[in-house]
Amino acid sequence: MPKTVRMYCPTCKKHTDHTISRARKRPRGELRKGHRRFRRKVKPTGKTRGARGYPKSMQKREKPTKRADLRYMCTKCKKSQTRPGFRARALELTD
Repeated sequence: MPKTVRMYCPTCKKHTDHTISRARKRPRGELRKGHRRFRRKVKPTGKTRGARGYPKSMQKREKPTKRADLRYMCTKCKKSQTRPGFRARALELTD
């Protein structure tokens, strides 16, 4: 995939060159609603208390493809935007 792409910038309101970079991984939020519910159901020892089928067990295998999260940064206004990611085995940014 090329490092620069010409696409529409909603801030500039016209087509400009955008540089592509991968979004960095960051830790999941501890205060999110689902995480608070998970902590309430699972004791610190790891045992569930009366949770019939919740929390569900984690997926055992790793998926063969990863969803690519890309950031598109406008070269004029330096604003970045994301698009819906797509699945790819290996994604390489080339010149």
